[in-house]
Amino acid sequence: MAMPISAPRYTVDDLDRFPADGNRYEILGGMLLVTPAPAAPHQIVTLRLASALLQYLKPFSNVYAASPGEVILAPMNRLEPDILVFQTLSPAESWEAFERWLAVEVASPSTRIYDRDFKRPAYLALGVREFWRVEPRERTITSSRQGSVESVWRDRVTWQPEAGRAPLVIDLGEIFQGLP
Repeated sequence: MAMPISAPRYTVDDLDRFPADGNRYEILGGMLLVTPAPAAPHQIVTLRLASALLQYLKPFSNVYAASPGEVILAPMNRLEPDILVFQTLSPAESWEAFERWLAVEVASPSTRIYDRDFKRPAYLALGVREFWRVEPRERTITSSRQGSVESVWRDRVTWQPEAGRAPLVIDLGEIFQGLP
């Protein structure tokens, strides 16, 4: 007779008690997602993208980028995108109060399936306006917005968070330069 396997469910409070051991612990619908610390190529791509976003966001009022960010819908959801762009009245407010404009996940061999199959729909369902999945191996960025078709960017990515403002155009050759 087959026995059903029951997986434990976790909460945001449970994650706060996990050890600081270099792994990234996230929960989605109470399901625990554990990934190892990112390798150098992952960090290089993340920092290059964050730098481009920070430069672009300077003229925006009360808009910030954090790396990593945090998207919480307690008690059963806490995700940590590699980069989160958010708007708030004050950066001292809790993460839960922010309007989330963009969540970016840079795929690694250990995170590719989580990022594509679980996190993309979760970020959009949790109220993030746009999600980017960055694929260093393919040198692409796939962008997703709620209710629209995914776009795959190969040469450059264009992002326009507000109508009437000039878009940000990022040259992907610069982002992936020198990587294996």
